[in-house]
Amino acid sequence: RRYFIAALICAFLAGCSLAPSVPVDGQFLGYPVQTAVDSKIVKFYIEDYFVEDVEAAQSEEASENAKKIDQIYHEQGTDLPSREQLQLISQEYSIDFASLFFVDRLLADNCTAQVNQEYQQFLSLSQDIDPELASSAMVLFVPGWNYLKKGDYTGANFASSIKVAAENNIEHALVPVLPVGSVEQNAQILAEQIRSQISAGKPLILVGASSAAPAIHMVLGDFLTESERSSVLAWVNVGGILQGTPLVDRFQSWPQRGLLNLVAWWNGWSTQAILSMNTENSRRRFSEITPFQDILILNYLGVPLSGQLTKYAKGTYPALRSYGPNDGLTLLTDAIAPNSLTLVELGQDHFFTQGQELEEKTQALMNLVLTKAMVGNWCETNLPMVR
Repeated sequence: RRYFIAALICAFLAGCSLAPSVPVDGQFLGYPVQTAVDSKIVKFYIEDYFVEDVEAAQSEEASENAKKIDQIYHEQGTDLPSREQLQLISQEYSIDFASLFFVDRLLADNCTAQVNQEYQQFLSLSQDIDPELASSAMVLFVPGWNYLKKGDYTGANFASSIKVAAENNIEHALVPVLPVGSVEQNAQILAEQIRSQISAGKPLILVGASSAAPAIHMVLGDFLTESERSSVLAWVNVGGILQGTPLVDRFQSWPQRGLLNLVAWWNGWSTQAILSMNTENSRRRFSEITPFQDILILNYLGVPLSGQLTKYAKGTYPALRSYGPNDGLTLLTDAIAPNSLTLVELGQDHFFTQGQELEEKTQALMNLVLTKAMVGNWCETNLPMVR
């Protein structure tokens, strides 16, 4: 049944294969990159653009690529590119190039660069979490879509994170949101869960995955009073689909809508819950939420190149290709919360389940967030909110 539905979805999404053919082996802004990419300009961007190499500069093709990239930087300036700009860059050059360019523009912000460096330090030291810090806050994990049935495959149930929290004696709970509920339904549940924890007097840290992000954003912006929100120190946004996913958009007209209805019926899902995550509803909701700046917000953003996709993202990533850089479920720009800092995981897609180092990364992330949130020494980014 699963494979039959997957085959139908692939057919309707028009293309479930992507075969990058250009090998690359180098470093991009300190990230090791050894994979295949989708164009020669990406190979040049990774291996040669940031390196003063006389021989490379003598190549006519390299010189031409350097001029093209220089022009892109000149036109972009210091601003973070919008989804529309990245879409144009993807169409003119390649989606891998646009993804890397977005990473470069993110890390050009001093605060964002600093928090990424601190995360890497925690990761390299494999540092235990200070017991005093571990006991200082309560972590509420807000799981993603269908976390009860598919969480072990997708990571939406936070199994690894909960294990790390338990091993470090961090008080924690998994918020019992509806596994296939709408954004609005789960926002109501989360708001009540937060209010029930306030009386305990312990500061809260929210960690949300994927479809949980718009519910968290709604709760923090509009559901809680200022006094209630003061109990929340930090929000870790893990691959959040804050402004929706174009994948849902593609199933809103016929005949694709018939397939959506079939899949929803077969799995016992609500079609309206799925539609609460389309881009029209999500971007409207995102724009209407009252801005807030009194919480540390850290996006944990997977940025895959086309040769680095897990089996979970290989069918969906190509379907989003025409929209620009994406993680296999949402556009990179649409996964970033307002007034936030972003941790970049280059080489990871939306499903943070690959690699034996997952628990080590989780511990480093918890260490970073607890340190920043409890000490309150994070700096404010100058990057504008992505629309």
